[in-house]
Amino acid sequence: MLHRGDVVIAVSHSGSNQDVLQAARIAKSNEATVIGITSHLQSPLGQVADILLHGMAREVNYRSEAMSSRLVHLAIIDVLYVGAMLRQPARITANMHKLREAIASRRI
Repeated sequence: MLHRGDVVIAVSHSGSNQDVLQAARIAKSNEATVIGITSHLQSPLGQVADILLHGMAREVNYRSEAMSSRLVHLAIIDVLYVGAMLRQPARITANMHKLREAIASRRI
């Protein structure tokens, strides 16, 4: 459903996740811009992405989940969001108001 002018953010620690790569290729075939976030620059995701952001995180052997890279990649996404919102000041206020209302409704 994406087309020229749209942006997709593809996140994969290894840059080799089949599902992420397929989604990125489909977006690219529809002329959407693909931003890749990975810990491995020379990965297949690096070949597909129009813009590649490197979030270097070394994983440890005693934990099966990619926790370090997940936190680094989430921080990159947060920076992208804040940067996009700073370019649209009117939307910042509206979005923050909606966010605060949604959070407030979950409190006891």
